[in-house]
Order: sequence, then structure tokens, then C-alpha cells
Amino acid sequence: MKLVIHTDWLRVYDNVLSKADCNHLIQYGKQQSWRKSTTVGGNVEGYRTSSEYAIREPFHSDVILSKIIEDVSGYSTLNQELTSLLKYEPGETYMPHKDWFNEHSAEGRKMIGNRGNRVMTGLLFLNDNFTGGQTQFYNEDGSPEITVHPKRGRLLLWMNMNIIYNYGQVVKRKNHKSMHSGLPVISGTKYCAVKWIRETIPNKELTNELNRTTTSG
Repeated sequence: MKLVIHTDWLRVYDNVLSKADCNHLIQYGKQQSWRKSTTVGGNVEGYRTSSEYAIREPFHSDVILSKIIEDVSGYSTLNQELTSLLKYEPGETYMPHKDWFNEHSAEGRKMIGNRGNRVMTGLLFLNDNFTGGQTQFYNEDGSPEITVHPKRGRLLLWMNMNIIYNYGQVVKRKNHKSMHSGLPVISGTKYCAVKWIRETIPNKELTNELNRTTTSG
């Protein structure tokens, strides 16, 4: 596993899963019944057009991915939601969005429930035999900041929120640089696996490891 991008809120690792493990996840997904992806509060036409499947029965490749994300994020596997497999056909996209839930809306509060918000996201590219489909992050003014190109076995791990535990107090700050999109696939089919990490059951006394990094380009 090789760290190829490192900022104070985003890390990108290559060679996280082997070709065999990536293909195993893809083949597993092909045997399942996919559903059109949705968003909290209802899907706006054309906003998110992929298909998804949540893995409910962990198997070898999924367990490996969960453990790796635990190791690099500083959060227990217990904080992770089920792995979601995502499939994008030509022309399909996910417009700019943030992964945290809005605590000021009824839908957001319902999703937060007793597990807390989505503090981190891990996204793994399972293949790269397609064109387009980059993951793009944006500045607060909406201009593109970082574009990550698909590569089989490449893991993106970013902070949606800064959660700091300090002397019994919990300080939460939303990371507005986590605004991102899945650019349209031009040709081929894009497969990826996503792990959303909740804020409950933190396994670091004060904060997660990414909160202690500094920007290194």
C-alpha cells in the first residue's frame, strides 16, 4: 500500500486491494440485484444516477477492506456502515455533494439517529477499464481543487467532519472542502466500494489520526 496524496483532510492510497480481491467484489456484485442510488430527502432527477448494492454478508475481500480502513482511519470497524458497491454506466454521475447529514432537517436527524454523523468516507476504485468517472473535490467557492483519477485498488479516505474529543467535550466542525462529485463515466462501467464512517465508538482518546496530520502536498 502506497500513500500518493496526503493533505490535512484527504489521503489517497494505491495498491490497497489486490486485483483478485477487487475482481472478487465486482463479481460478487454482478450476482446481486442492484437498485438505483438515492439521496436523503429524495433523489433529484439527474443528481445521482448510479446503481448500488449494500453487502450484508461479509466475506474475505470485504473483511480485508474493512480492516484496512480501520487501520488507516483510526476508527473501529464498528463505526463503519455496510460496504456499498456502486456501479456507474456511461453518462452516469453524482453531482457535487457532501456526505454528512444535515442535523437541521428532519431527514438528516433521522439518519444521524444514535450512531452520529458520517465523519469520514472511504472510497475504493475496483476497476479502471473505463474512461471518465474521476472523483473531484471543490473549494468553498465551488471551483475544483483536487481531481483523483480512477485506478484499480486506489483508496480515497477523507474527513467529512473534524471531531475532537477534549476533556469530555465534543467539538464538531464540518469540512467544507469535502464537497465532491463523481464525474460522468464516458465509456465502460465504473465499479467502486464505499465505506461511510460514523462518529460513535471512537477508538482514539481525543481524536482520529487524520486530525493530527499536516498538509504535505
